[in-house]
Amino acid sequence: MRRVAQPDLLTAGMQYHAGSGLLHHRIAGVQWMQSFCIHVDADQVLITPGAQVATQTSLIALTRPGDTILAERLTWPGLRATAAPLGLNLPGVEMDEVGMCSDALEAACRAHKPKAAYIRRPCTTRRPASCPTAAAAKSPTSLTGAASI
Repeated sequence: MRRVAQPDLLTAGMQYHAGSGLLHHRIAGVQWMQSFCIHVDADQVLITPGAQVATQTSLIALTRPGDTILAERLTWPGLRATAAPLGLNLPGVEMDEVGMCSDALEAACRAHKPKAAYIRRPCTTRRPASCPTAAAAKSPTSLTGAASI
């Protein structure tokens, strides 16, 4: 509490700031991503108020109406809710108990020529913010939430 109550942090948190987030938040994001062997600079990190906004921002930046995004057949409903009004096609890719099957993903890439793929980290739910971090470290192809777009 004392650290958060420091006048400079309180002032910074109460003012309008760049839409990308406060620098010390972005630096924390960089440090967290390094634990997944993802190396970026703080100016490459965008802080959002949640997975839905991150997903929407990523899709708007990467796609145009009519583009295809690949995702697991059983995917996070927030992805479908975001893709539909943007006019994106979202064919389901076959999956197993861990997630998207790599051979099915490869076949879907050849068939659909997707603009992006939404690849979630392994967990028991299809919500990107609800998975334990330890599970993600076990999968070499996993990324977190919209970061994988």
